[in-house]
Amino acid sequence: MAEKKITQREMFADVKVVLEQAGRNDLAEFIQTRINILANKSANRKTKTESELDVQTKEHILSALDTAGQTVTQIMGKDKFFAENEISNQKITSILKGLKESGQVDKEKSGKSMLYKLV
Repeated sequence: MAEKKITQREMFADVKVVLEQAGRNDLAEFIQTRINILANKSANRKTKTESELDVQTKEHILSALDTAGQTVTQIMGKDKFFAENEISNQKITSILKGLKESGQVDKEKSGKSMLYKLV
């Protein structure tokens, strides 16, 4: 069975206990600041918010789509917003994937290209 890997936070907590027992409260305070920094890093990674540009892009994609089905290139050609903000077709595809997962958009394969349409 594989051994559990000790994280930095666990290591710092153990060091802090040893330092407090040795009476080195100044170093224990330093170790506590390092633990707090690790906690902040972890919290920052977990909170991912949608940027304002992504929200606007999603709105423009939905307004450009219809029920007939279009490729990403056709969607980009319908609205100047994408060119003005230098939004790539990869970014649009990524947003379309999220819209498909939420049930707002449907995707079908037509030959070599993918067609996206409103549900």
